[in-house]
Amino acid sequence: MKILCSSDWHLGKKLENKQRIDEQKEVLQWILEVVDVEKPDVFIVAGDIYDTAVPTAQAEELFYDFASKVGEKTLFVAIAGNHDDALRLSVASPLAKRHNILLFGESYMSVDTENLSADNSGFTYVKDGEKLCVAVLPYPSERALGVMYGENYEDKVAKKIQELSERYEENATNVFVSHLFMSGSEDKTSDERELGSAKLLSKEILPDCDFVLLGHVHKPMVVSHKKNAHYSGSLMPYSFDDVTDKRLMMFDTKDKSLKDILISGYKKCVRKEADTYEQAIQVLDEANEWVELHYTGEPLTMTQVASLRRHSACVKIVVENKAVIVKKDRKALSGRELFMEFYKKQKSTEAPERLVNVFADYLAKAEEGENEAD
Repeated sequence: MKILCSSDWHLGKKLENKQRIDEQKEVLQWILEVVDVEKPDVFIVAGDIYDTAVPTAQAEELFYDFASKVGEKTLFVAIAGNHDDALRLSVASPLAKRHNILLFGESYMSVDTENLSADNSGFTYVKDGEKLCVAVLPYPSERALGVMYGENYEDKVAKKIQELSERYEENATNVFVSHLFMSGSEDKTSDERELGSAKLLSKEILPDCDFVLLGHVHKPMVVSHKKNAHYSGSLMPYSFDDVTDKRLMMFDTKDKSLKDILISGYKKCVRKEADTYEQAIQVLDEANEWVELHYTGEPLTMTQVASLRRHSACVKIVVENKAVIVKKDRKALSGRELFMEFYKKQKSTEAPERLVNVFADYLAKAEEGENEAD
């Protein structure tokens, strides 16, 4: 059998304030074409289907539309990640299973047909005389595991994995799928920094099986050669620290080989420099990516900054030279602000509030005198 693998889609996620749902839709459409060409027997997504526990209607519609189309061609399987609401994801299981879709979260799962059987611990699939046994562990939060005060989280996860391994069979291909943060996978491209070291798990707790597919880390990487454990990485880059080429993985049960399929259809996240306003505009106009613009030139006016920020390619502006400050248009400044700016330039310190108030009073009286003269 051929198993197509992916994870960390984060449907509905924005890049700063930039919407990417159309971009995600384009990538999923490309994946449908891959399914048509590669003809996998099973397609598994290892968690973080959505970016939030309460996804937008657009994000949910995109997922279910995609899942139903894949289900017409092959068995589609998805598990909950730490960004997903496990109950919300799996509550559609009774309907989903009728469309060749298995959703693993917190809801009760039960399938029993001639070729496919499933429960909350995973599924067994038989095709052309070959048997595939897959144990699944949706993101194991402390609440889901029932971790009590003083108990060790890793011990609880290890025990759960050991229990799940009981569904493996001697004359079958045995696979483990989960959404975990394993030691050796520390990486700045995903959300594991938010979890803290308490959730960092030893790779030794992974089961001895033919293949381990993990989600959570956005960078594709090998967790353990010995246990054939891999992170497939995210659907597309979601930060400017992530410069990895995104991919799907295809595991072949026949020879236990793994093939990468580079994903197409998304925009990369890049950092680019400019030292003039004109160059900055040119950089953004020529970009086919999402740009974090690093500006190193003379001070920009507020109007120029606003113009750059409105550009469709510009996600963020970073001023590299700390001596450079954003200069406001002088016409837009009040007399009080002009005085404060002048004082700071002359004295290299902020104007005392009392002095500013005295100046503001004199300025107000002067303006009143001008109005009376008019």
